[in-house]
Amino acid sequence: MKVTNRQLVGSAEAFKNLIGLKMPIKASFKLAKIVRIVEEELTDYKTALKSLQLKHAIKGEDDEPVIIENQYVFEDVAKFNAEYAELLGFEVSLDIEQISLEDLGDAEIEPAHLVSLLWLLKD
Repeated sequence: MKVTNRQLVGSAEAFKNLIGLKMPIKASFKLAKIVRIVEEELTDYKTALKSLQLKHAIKGEDDEPVIIENQYVFEDVAKFNAEYAELLGFEVSLDIEQISLEDLGDAEIEPAHLVSLLWLLKD
């Protein structure tokens, strides 16, 4: 299955919520496998993001990136944003199966979380 980094990043909070729910063993097992694979991809994304931030950050006198209020200060915000959009749009292949709504049993999932997980769910 192919998904974008944007979809993975956008579903991270929903995964945290979903893995805390009680559901049938089949769905729990599938979900555990999916979460492990997604976490690996998110680690790669975070590494690429950190590299991008360091590339565009203004360097201080000590040659370290300038950070104000826990935010990097960029030399050219437009260039950073363009490369960041490209990173978010990058497609990754996940060796996973979609989860059917039936598999989830009586698990109660908030609509906001469902929206971010639509790529993972099937009827």
